[in-house]
Amino acid sequence: MLEQLRRNSRSWLIWLIFAMLIAAFVLFFGPQSNGPEMFGCGVQSSTVAEVDDNEVKVASWRFAMVALGGGSGSGGSAQAIARRSQAIDYLVEREILIAEARRLGMRVSDDLVLDHIKVGDIYMLGSKVDGKRIYFPDNYFSLRQLELTVQNWGLSLEAFINEQRLEILANLARDTLIRSAQVSVEEARSSFIASNTTVTFDYVTFPVSKYAAALTLDQSHVDWFLANHAEEVNKAWEQEKAQFASEKDRVQLRILLINKDPTPPVPAKETNDDSEPPTDKPIVLANKKKADELHAKLIAGADFAAIVREHSDDQRSKKRSGLLEWRSADSIGYGTAVVEAVKTLELNQITDVIEAPRGYYIAKLEARSDKALSFDQRKDDIAYRLASVYYAEKLAARDANRALARIEEGKKLGDVFDRAPAAFRPGQGMPSLSPEQLKRMQEQIRNMTPQPTNGAAGKDGGKQGWIYSEGDTQLAQAGSTNTVSAAAKVDTASTTTTMEEEGGPSAEAPPADLNLPDVSVAPPKVAKLGPLSRPADKLAGIGRSKHLIADLFDNLEEGQVAQKIYSVSEPDALVIVQLIDRTEADLDKFTKDADAMRDQMVLAKGFRTIVGFVTRRCQELAKSGDIGVNNDFLIYDKDKPPIKYSACTYINERSIGQQFRSRYPSFFGG
Repeated sequence: MLEQLRRNSRSWLIWLIFAMLIAAFVLFFGPQSNGPEMFGCGVQSSTVAEVDDNEVKVASWRFAMVALGGGSGSGGSAQAIARRSQAIDYLVEREILIAEARRLGMRVSDDLVLDHIKVGDIYMLGSKVDGKRIYFPDNYFSLRQLELTVQNWGLSLEAFINEQRLEILANLARDTLIRSAQVSVEEARSSFIASNTTVTFDYVTFPVSKYAAALTLDQSHVDWFLANHAEEVNKAWEQEKAQFASEKDRVQLRILLINKDPTPPVPAKETNDDSEPPTDKPIVLANKKKADELHAKLIAGADFAAIVREHSDDQRSKKRSGLLEWRSADSIGYGTAVVEAVKTLELNQITDVIEAPRGYYIAKLEARSDKALSFDQRKDDIAYRLASVYYAEKLAARDANRALARIEEGKKLGDVFDRAPAAFRPGQGMPSLSPEQLKRMQEQIRNMTPQPTNGAAGKDGGKQGWIYSEGDTQLAQAGSTNTVSAAAKVDTASTTTTMEEEGGPSAEAPPADLNLPDVSVAPPKVAKLGPLSRPADKLAGIGRSKHLIADLFDNLEEGQVAQKIYSVSEPDALVIVQLIDRTEADLDKFTKDADAMRDQMVLAKGFRTIVGFVTRRCQELAKSGDIGVNNDFLIYDKDKPPIKYSACTYINERSIGQQFRSRYPSFFGG
């Protein structure tokens, strides 16, 4: 077999010149860069691993390490160390595929291996490599150059040929798995229609998180929720009570924050006129003075909750009149100074004004316990959290229903709502930024913090703010957004709508006798999306709802406003839509390109089949103990223990996708 290769080789002079170039390359990137013992040459065993009783030899280990980019990986970086586990995983993957090929009776002849090598068609760990760039000096096959190259890889020519035999055998298994994927003409046709039928539509959203952020509940709302949703509160307690079962010092506080002045006032400068001369009196910061004045009122008996609602700058705690959930006395969450001040407090006692980097805190001890907490101690905290979601959903449903009622027949959403600025969507193109601009923008994003917004309505009663109130209007200042569960339930007057992952039916307005809290949120705006092909279950920028997708692509007429409100998830919101345009797929184009489309679908299905087969088989072998690894090959530093190997870590859709891309570049648009 080697003689056949030699008969196809050319000039010794060309071999020698090109060998010098390859040797220089390997000197820096080859496996010998950290010494032979780092590459497995100094160990006694010739077996690196066993996969279901099949041995992986040292030559395969060396081949894999070269394929992963530079022998053992010099430099001591985490990536170089992890490369050892990665190499073993990829060899395990190859053994799994080889075993499948042999099970199917496949064999690889010497002639087939040599034919691949002679035309530069070689593979390394499943990825196709252009051998012409390695051992084809002057565009001709060179046996001598091939020998020099693999020698610098730590392999003999015979070992390299055997590695190619194993690679081809694994590829035969991959090809068989791809061919096992079947795609019918009707399946291809349905896929074509879904991909090439597009819709453009206007929509208005009522995000639940927006209402949760603007919501302030009083104790009457919490008590009502406890009385009417006791089962939900009990269920939540069962899920969390283990966290509060230990005996440790815990506190429940009410807290007030006055932010520090952004900049200190500037003293008056000396002048030559008759104005009052400057004094040596110290500068008194306005907000420190405010904190001291409020502290005096609290000590005199003022209601702490009322003071918080009127003056506190901590939007998160302000929403509950300053009351915090039970917390460890050692980690309250407002800094060390607050923790130290609270340690000596007695029940209902108030701290002095506490200066911290953010501002001036005043805390009141509402409760303390060094025992496990009971349901009675936690029920208000749980009820407040669940009630916040419940009422936010109710408020969103109320406003969505009121908004839909404003849209008269024949009207457009744009006739009723202001239009939002066009948002950037992937594929629309993006203005280029210099590296400095990009870096500055990223820094700004990292430093951004949510700012509270005042939800007060405009004096003109227009679209500056929507306020709904059953009695006297009380404007609530918006705070931080509460986390809203995607599975939270939305009760309606006569039915229960569930915000499931696929969305739910139309959300009805809440019952008129429900005591909804007052909120003020910015009015919704209409936005446009499309042309958009049919997604599986989620509309980009809107949320997940199969009902909404079905109506847009199958049921609504052009220009029609859907007479229902769609519940979407991820994120939770209620949505009103109007179909602007629907463009049907051109089936003549499908008829013309049907075979090519089916081929692409077969590749897509085949890829998923390979991923599923290899990952599942690897996990089965690992679980049964049929993957064994020689620890000698996991030693990166002889003075340290072997690195930890966890089978199948690096065998995943991404790694298999890299192999697939090298073999089928056209599938990825290459």
